[in-house]
Amino acid sequence: MIMNLRFVCLFVAFFFKNGHFISAAKENELGYLSIVSPMFVGENITFLFIPAYQSTRIDFRVLRWQVLFVDDTSSFKEIEIEELTLYESGQAVYMELIKVNMTWDGAVVAVKDGSRSSNAITMKLQDRTADILYVLSYPSLPGGSAQIAFYYTEGFNDSNAVTHWWQNRYGGDVQTDSNKKRIVFNVFNISHNQTLFLEYRKGTKALKSNYVYLFIGRLRLEPICTTSECSDCVCVHPGDVVTCSTEGTMLSLWIGINDIDVKRSNSNGSNEYTAKSFSITNRHHKSTVRCYMYVEFEKRNIVFNSSATLYVLDRGVDGGVDGGVDASMTMYTGIGLAAIVIASIAVTACVVAFRFLKTTDEMYYQAEQSRTQEPVGTRCNTNGGACRVTFHEGEYVEIADVCSNKKSDSG
Repeated sequence: MIMNLRFVCLFVAFFFKNGHFISAAKENELGYLSIVSPMFVGENITFLFIPAYQSTRIDFRVLRWQVLFVDDTSSFKEIEIEELTLYESGQAVYMELIKVNMTWDGAVVAVKDGSRSSNAITMKLQDRTADILYVLSYPSLPGGSAQIAFYYTEGFNDSNAVTHWWQNRYGGDVQTDSNKKRIVFNVFNISHNQTLFLEYRKGTKALKSNYVYLFIGRLRLEPICTTSECSDCVCVHPGDVVTCSTEGTMLSLWIGINDIDVKRSNSNGSNEYTAKSFSITNRHHKSTVRCYMYVEFEKRNIVFNSSATLYVLDRGVDGGVDGGVDASMTMYTGIGLAAIVIASIAVTACVVAFRFLKTTDEMYYQAEQSRTQEPVGTRCNTNGGACRVTFHEGEYVEIADVCSNKKSDSG
């Protein structure tokens, strides 16, 4: 029994020393990677990484940017730090490869963190020999905005006329980025998919750029409603499901910190995704619902995302939660606190047990010493103090009382 108790306590101590108890956790994809700049040989190429939803801001310093070159059949390798630049924008992370050469043509790039990985991007480089109109960002919903850049080559000097032409035709505003030899157009209030182009002059020639197509992501979280406390929320009753509809392929659906398994159906040419085995309860009130969509469009990988606040109706008397706290996080925090309390009790029990074992070992030692010195009877020191352990026919008894300051009559 004592050996079993020692083993259990050592087991507890081992896991506390290592900072955790064993727990089962579902592993999810790390996030979604896409390209937000043309892939020109000899120039910088910008990647956009959107992490899978989490309750805390991602630390981009722990991300590992890796590449698998065409001639390397072994495994992904870390991208050298001098070859890239990292910067954050809210929850998104941008990675810019510095002045890529043709060895990167056909290479595969991905982001990793431990065992989790993003989707991979295959790089297809092109020479910058012609002026190119390029979509930097697409609108996720009707009424959204887009960013389009015009990358020009040597000999272009008509930026003022281009700005005037664009604003008269499409509206929005314009910014010139001479470092990258481009003009960036912001287009607002896009209500439908549309094709755009640019007219400009180069020297004495009147030219028309390539056409670009603005694809609206159309991520629709439903059922959308407005209440006295919430505007444009997703409103459900306990036990109902949330739906995310897209024209593309949905990557994931999140409710709070929960990555939801989904099933797909088709309605009016749109893909509808609903939770497969996840039941919404009062605890999810005012959680954040997020939906991600991935689409390959114009030979590019594009990621759209949409989010809304989840409003659980008819929550009952005890259904309310703190509106500023994610209910799912509160639940997990409660579980964590319970685990800490149980663990504290276990540690306390082990400390008491070890003290008991130590005391017992000392008793055995003192008993063995007393067995050879005082085989029978009871004896106290003449000056008082604790009585010794005495034996009667092989049995021992511990006397805890303090002896009196007189000589013992026995022994």
